[in-house]
Amino acid sequence: MDTTKKVSVTMRFIANVASAAGEDKTVFTISSDIKLAIDDIHRYFTAKNAQDLLYTVLINDRIYHQLIAENYAIREGDRLTILPVTLGG
Repeated sequence: MDTTKKVSVTMRFIANVASAAGEDKTVFTISSDIKLAIDDIHRYFTAKNAQDLLYTVLINDRIYHQLIAENYAIREGDRLTILPVTLGG
């Protein structure tokens, strides 16, 4: 059972992620724990039949991996930007 706090955030979708989401922005209730929040986002895209979408998550314009290392907790009103992963060399 998820006992972390749930918070309301604005999620903004960029490029093909917006196409998969069917919108470019939404207010979303998400776990304050970043790792659980990423699971919440995966479930959001799975419900939209976009589970194979490659994307990364920025929280207040910072890559979420950095914030995990800093033990950051997502707060009410934070901005999440979901953008496509860029591959290449």
